[in-house]
Amino acid sequence: MIDDLKALKVAEDLGLSVSGTIRVLLKAERLGIIKSALQKIYELREKGFHDKIGRHIMSAVKIIF
Repeated sequence: MIDDLKALKVAEDLGLSVSGTIRVLLKAERLGIIKSALQKIYELREKGFHDKIGRHIMSAVKIIF
């Protein structure tokens, strides 16, 4: 799981598969590992994690659900 842009660039340069937090949470929900990706995103934001997620991504996640 990578959210740092420099780390993302290095991983891509190495040919590694990269998934961000949102994608990991959505996959975990689809697999039944967590109940709600949206709830986990809210919890992460409440703890100050990546406030750059922004309203547009939150809105997109709401549309998916």
